[in-house]
Amino acid sequence: MITVNLTLLATIYALAGAICLFWPRQLQAFVLKQGANARESYTALLNFVGSHWYIRSLRVIGVVSAIAAILLFDTASRVHVTITVPQRYIQAVPQRHIQVSTLHSI
Repeated sequence: MITVNLTLLATIYALAGAICLFWPRQLQAFVLKQGANARESYTALLNFVGSHWYIRSLRVIGVVSAIAAILLFDTASRVHVTITVPQRYIQAVPQRHIQVSTLHSI
């Protein structure tokens, strides 16, 4: 049985949300610097990235990602999500007899 970890997914959303929400200008500068080499082919996109609407869009994305992270953390704390793998995909493990001894305190 394989367990899906919702906490990891929530952490990724929280990180992306924090970057978009708290550092949108630094992210904008990074994208503009990376796009400076491809100026001809991405002119419309770089015009949008250079505008104030891009900063607002990043903040909206940050808020949505933060809300998604909170909901995922909440879901992960209440629900254990599992995926069942068919038996034919699991290698046969030889059965061994294991003896368990317990210690009793007096």
